[in-house]
Amino acid sequence: MIFVGLGTDIHQYSEDSLKKTAYRRQLIENNEQDQGSRIKDQDDGATGSAVEGHSDLPSAICHLKLYGLTWSEYPRLTGDSDADVGLHSIIDALLSGSQKGDIGQRFGVGPNVNGLYDSLAMLKLVVEEIMQDGFRVVNLVSQCICNGPRISKRKSEVQKLLAEVLKTPFVNVSGKTSEGMFGANWSGIYVISNALLEKKD
Repeated sequence: MIFVGLGTDIHQYSEDSLKKTAYRRQLIENNEQDQGSRIKDQDDGATGSAVEGHSDLPSAICHLKLYGLTWSEYPRLTGDSDADVGLHSIIDALLSGSQKGDIGQRFGVGPNVNGLYDSLAMLKLVVEEIMQDGFRVVNLVSQCICNGPRISKRKSEVQKLLAEVLKTPFVNVSGKTSEGMFGANWSGIYVISNALLEKKD
């Protein structure tokens, strides 16, 4: 069984870090080549990756939905359904890995896509559909890039919810700040998700 992890870091580079950056890049390339060769040997495995980004609505009266939870101290994001950028990224990763298109193709676009406003309900439906096609989720890694909220404060709550929905205990969710790359007042959220699926015989 292969476990695939995804890490993303955002920084503004200085001249002093160029040599270290080149060395790290070589290590990453070597690791990706090794990982890729091992994945190709698995005829029953598939990986799905997705990147999702939303900006916020400062005047919104609704609260932020992220990873299926409500974060009442932050405003809702722009986007379809309830604009849960975390779940949208995970949905896209699952659909990608199972060769079923993307979230827009599956559900359409708009605030009330195919009668579904709740992104958690959409995720549950996608999990059910890919399981009917013989897939199961082996593990999920999802990383949230934002200046707020701090994912670490509710990490265990998020991971417990996702583990129940995805039917796997191997779930890791983490948060990163933008390190000032998009400006101190940047309030959008990017989420990168990577899912490993296994196809049953």
